[in-house]
Amino acid sequence: MQNNILQQVKAVGGHDPQQLSGSSAVDSGYVDRTGYRAGNVTIQSGAVTGTPDAITVAVYLLHCDTSGGTYAVFATFETALDLSTAGVRKTYPVNLNGAKQYLEVRATPTFTNGTSPKVFWSSQIMLGDGDIEPTNNVAVLP
Repeated sequence: MQNNILQQVKAVGGHDPQQLSGSSAVDSGYVDRTGYRAGNVTIQSGAVTGTPDAITVAVYLLHCDTSGGTYAVFATFETALDLSTAGVRKTYPVNLNGAKQYLEVRATPTFTNGTSPKVFWSSQIMLGDGDIEPTNNVAVLP
């Protein structure tokens, strides 16, 4: 029997490529994790402008019972990830047991000096370990 990995893994939202500036938190759109027990969050940085002395970002996974509710921190991936050079790419595995139905990624940048500094940034949530129901009344053996 061949497994269909696409039934067990799903690439979903995150931050579309955008510029981070200032120091305000930027939240991605929400993702419904129903049926998935694990995942990965991948972040990637791009070009840095404004010649800052340093750029760091805190990266969090948030969760909530409703898509439009108040999100709380479920996992802290980084508190000061250095994005001073372009091309930083990191993937964080996460066990979603205990997570609520809806997820978001939060990025909170910190810039040191520079003239209107900015960094390009994106994130992606990949859900995995999906629930797959047997089809056609076929027993699934261990």
